[in-house]
Amino acid sequence: MKPQIVIFIGRSGSGKGTQAKCLKKYIESKGEDVFHLESGKKFRELIHNTDSYTSKLATVVNKEGKLQPQFLSVYIWASELVSNMNENMNVLIDGTPRRLEETKVLETAFEFYGRDNIHVISLGVPEDKAINRLQKRGREDDKDIEDIEERQDWFETDVIPVIDYYRSTDYYHFHEINGVGDIDEIHKNILKALYD
Repeated sequence: MKPQIVIFIGRSGSGKGTQAKCLKKYIESKGEDVFHLESGKKFRELIHNTDSYTSKLATVVNKEGKLQPQFLSVYIWASELVSNMNENMNVLIDGTPRRLEETKVLETAFEFYGRDNIHVISLGVPEDKAINRLQKRGREDDKDIEDIEERQDWFETDVIPVIDYYRSTDYYHFHEINGVGDIDEIHKNILKALYD
């Protein structure tokens, strides 16, 4: 079977990172090579590196609950792919892309690496449940309810067009998965979508 690229997409608090980690563990258990590209984690690393001018500006954007500029998003995931990609590697992506234009740039990376076995897992979670999860998570950028609500808003304006694009483009295998409920049950539904 050709190596897969699996993109996890959904609102903040939908469980993208959790399910990507579950899938990574499963793929590793089969003895396959897998790389988990976590753009949110990389942004947090950038923000906490307060020595650079870029990190200071990115911190301001983060505190305002806004989306980071596209050039930074592309820089982060492109650097990760260049550093980690190999011929037989499965790739799990969560936190990217968040805008339609960025989706098209990411597509050029797939074409460059000759990848056409690309799955999109769209995790559906109602806004109120996602907000509740984020508040319980207790991460630094989840403490302010206004910032959390701002992220929910840009999901509606920026990320939904990305989901619609993936759903309507034959290049991708698109899967709608209910993101509410038991983590293991959601993971099983994802495996069924990818491997059945």
